[in-house]
Amino acid sequence: MTQVWDDVGEAERWWNTERPLTRSLDSTEEGLAMKATQCSLDGCEKAAAKRGWCSMHHWRWLTHGTTDLPPRKSRVKPKTPCSLDGCDLDSFARGLCRAHYTRVIRTGEPGAAEVWDRASKACSVENCDKLSRAKGLCFTHRSRLARHGTTDAPTVNRSRKGADITYVGAHARLKAQRGLASAHLCKCGQPAKDWAYDHADLAELRQTSGRDARKPYSADPAHYIPMCRSCHKTFDWAVKKASTP
Repeated sequence: MTQVWDDVGEAERWWNTERPLTRSLDSTEEGLAMKATQCSLDGCEKAAAKRGWCSMHHWRWLTHGTTDLPPRKSRVKPKTPCSLDGCDLDSFARGLCRAHYTRVIRTGEPGAAEVWDRASKACSVENCDKLSRAKGLCFTHRSRLARHGTTDAPTVNRSRKGADITYVGAHARLKAQRGLASAHLCKCGQPAKDWAYDHADLAELRQTSGRDARKPYSADPAHYIPMCRSCHKTFDWAVKKASTP
């Protein structure tokens, strides 16, 4: 529709920005007064555009048939059960649950309605509450059976390296054979915190590289004393001072 601008100046056209002048009535004082009124709906302070409504309410009326705010559509689809008789799971695609839909994709048929419940299949090894993965065993026991021929935990011999062991390895061997230092008492009577090397091993070891380089240690767990942190620092300082010429 062609716009009609009857005797309206350029400034007067742009002064009313709520809607363009589309009729000859808009150029009159009566038309301008009609356009300057507010929306006729209660609580709306916007300027009226058409039919006594603002542009927002007019758009709602054109789109939904009412000026009220339309209800929001839920994005969550309602859940429907699997169409296969005897299956209580929610449908996933084509009216089937995920398990039966996967069977159709792989084999062409949904198969039986019964679906294997993994939560009810525990590992067959006694005192193991993990879920079974294959042959009635969990991943851990299945791997042990494949590697060692038994589901029992393999015994680890931490002393197999003898004297050829790193600083970290020596302390791991010490912990495996004598336990944590906190399980013992320091010579001062307080609970021990660390294992302190007594610096009495004739075959004392030192790493040449790495984070623990130049730290003295022993491959023999018998050369370590449980000490609290304070006694440990005092002992190491005394040894260091005695070895300094």
